[in-house]
Amino acid sequence: MIYFSLHENLEDEVIIPKHHSQNSPRALGADEFETAGGMIRRDILTIRRSWDIESNYISNTITKNFLDYMDSVFWKPILINFDSLGTEWVKCLVALEDDERVSFSRNGMWESDGSNLRLTLRERGGSL
Repeated sequence: MIYFSLHENLEDEVIIPKHHSQNSPRALGADEFETAGGMIRRDILTIRRSWDIESNYISNTITKNFLDYMDSVFWKPILINFDSLGTEWVKCLVALEDDERVSFSRNGMWESDGSNLRLTLRERGGSL
């Protein structure tokens, strides 16, 4: 499960119940240059995590709730948590990469208006 919330007290939490793919590249924030002597120098400013997430056949209601929530907060940085983070909440920028419409069967019921969302979550420092 992936949890999204604007506030630390989680009063406005939105949940995407399933995801089937998660890629976790690290983004390096650094200045890199070559010195007069030919040596390469790198000053690392920050290393931030990012996640490429694909949801797994979620209902149109869940998709609409998530997109309405993100629209209501103007897609600004929010707190996220999912299983691999344990109890840690991370402030992230969320980008919707794709919203694919799919049909699927769950518990013997046919859902013709489902979605697969592809999201990119990028860790962000500072205050909300």
